[in-house]
Amino acid sequence: SSKLLNAAGSSIIENASGNYKFLTTWHFNFGFNRVEFRIADGFHVNYKIMPFALYGFIYSATGAQFSLSRTFQLGQPVFLADSITNSGRSFEVDGFTMVNSITVRNTLKYNNELMAHEIIHCYQYEGFDVFNTYLDKLLQIG
Repeated sequence: SSKLLNAAGSSIIENASGNYKFLTTWHFNFGFNRVEFRIADGFHVNYKIMPFALYGFIYSATGAQFSLSRTFQLGQPVFLADSITNSGRSFEVDGFTMVNSITVRNTLKYNNELMAHEIIHCYQYEGFDVFNTYLDKLLQIG
């Protein structure tokens, strides 16, 4: 439910920053996939691949195993790794978020606090979606 609420809030902010009519465009991000729904002038669905999120997905997939069950529980791609080092430092972390893909140690039992922490990082990344409207305006001008 928090994923839907975040998508609704981000959609409303994007509509405002793009000077679109209220509630005319909605979007939902899942991993590196973005689905946009436009209600103005009929119903249109637009699918996009987000390059940075795809990079984060591939980066996370190279050192960890994809967890389909946890991915569907959270609405974000989740990967499980045997160990996670922190950029060459001498301590090990329990999890990290790369763009909007979450990687956690598989030795941990399902830790709600850790997952909530990592989901917040995903939402922080998705908060930059508002800049898409500026890019749309530049593309329309050019």
